[in-house]
Amino acid sequence: MSTQYFTLTIVLLLVFFTLQSFQQNCTSSLFSETETPATLDDSCPISYVNFGKACLPFSTIYKQKKEISCTSTSDCLFTSLECVNHKCLPKIRLSGDSCVDDMQCISNVPLTISSSVADIIGPKCINNRCQNLKVERKNDGEECFIDRYSKIIYDCKVGSICSTYGTGSKCVPKLSVRKGESCFNPTTDDKSTIFNYKYCESGSYCKSLSDGSQICVEPLIKGSICANSTTRCQDGTVCRQNSPTDSTFTCQNIATYGESCVLDSDCAYGTTQFVKCYNNKCQRIFGTVTNGICKQDDECYTRYCSPEGRCAERSNNIPCSTSNDCPFREGCACGGKGNYSNSFGRCASNLQCYGPYTDMLSCVFNLGITFKEYYFFGGFGYSQFVDEESSVFTRCRNAYSRFYSCFRKVFISTGIPTKGEMEGVDLDAYSVYASPILPGRSGASQNQLVFGLALSIMMLVTLIL
Repeated sequence: MSTQYFTLTIVLLLVFFTLQSFQQNCTSSLFSETETPATLDDSCPISYVNFGKACLPFSTIYKQKKEISCTSTSDCLFTSLECVNHKCLPKIRLSGDSCVDDMQCISNVPLTISSSVADIIGPKCINNRCQNLKVERKNDGEECFIDRYSKIIYDCKVGSICSTYGTGSKCVPKLSVRKGESCFNPTTDDKSTIFNYKYCESGSYCKSLSDGSQICVEPLIKGSICANSTTRCQDGTVCRQNSPTDSTFTCQNIATYGESCVLDSDCAYGTTQFVKCYNNKCQRIFGTVTNGICKQDDECYTRYCSPEGRCAERSNNIPCSTSNDCPFREGCACGGKGNYSNSFGRCASNLQCYGPYTDMLSCVFNLGITFKEYYFFGGFGYSQFVDEESSVFTRCRNAYSRFYSCFRKVFISTGIPTKGEMEGVDLDAYSVYASPILPGRSGASQNQLVFGLALSIMMLVTLIL
């Protein structure tokens, strides 16, 4: 009897320890707004921020921080605010938007060879509005500069350019030269004499030669055989491979959406990182709608290409104990709590939000804003951006709504209850069937400074503010 009792005890202990080994403890840093975050690094749902280990409404804390006293930008908390003269000020304002300081104003005019000096400098805060500086013209030989106090650009008359001249700058004439003639080189090294800058006439460009000289040459015409994508073809065309099966490079029209391509650079806006050559067709990244044909995840709006080769909605039902159990360590959701015992959590996949995130980037890009100014984009917490006085936000409201509502849906689908609202944002806007916002603005695929424009900038940068 004692032997049977001993055997039964051993069996029960084995069963107990076996069950214990299968029990799961879920640990998460994702909290619902009704729970108390354990640390300041824990995340609250969209429309909330972790303020002193409490999930508080974004709008409430943003209004408190805007224009409060500060000693450094870190006091302002939000990435869209900056400490200026001991005040937290919004810094994402376009021409025409309200302002109190130059820092708030950003440019949305893509720079080209024909850009004015005022466009190069960008808008400043004048009479509480972001606007370009006033321009007054100077004759050849006269000084050209920017008066930071009166906010006036003393630029050169039409046909001349502002050039560094010893320790200062003066207006010098531009001369139009023909094919085969030297270009951009000053006619004299005598700094006491006004020299000329020589520009190529329309239809040609200034090419640097191996000996360091520069001459005007004509670009290759459409249909001409060319070397590679760096070859200069006539405006509106690029040097690209004829087809996947024909390795010959010729000057051709830039491919638009859906047209044939071999390389990303064959596509319009291919240099923006928003457009790629997928399966020999130009497409926006994360731009194929649900049920569309795909071969890889980053073709799809939901960033998920199913085994059947169709774009589909990504599942949030992957079980997890910690974020280490999730693909790409996306975050393990424990029902909005920091942890609970005897149950798995679910992976909170934000990968499905890459489509609406690219919508947001494309919309802002289409306003004319350059990549270096994309610092105000974010996701959770203090990177959220809502500003009714910024035309960046108001003109891209739909894209921001898609992006933020996608993150909200991720929280809800993983079992984190959230009912927050975001002033100015539709938190029900996201749809896996949404039409992607395509990049499309004049000159975007060639959005780089050319040499002639750089001459002006080299002088101006040393004089601005």
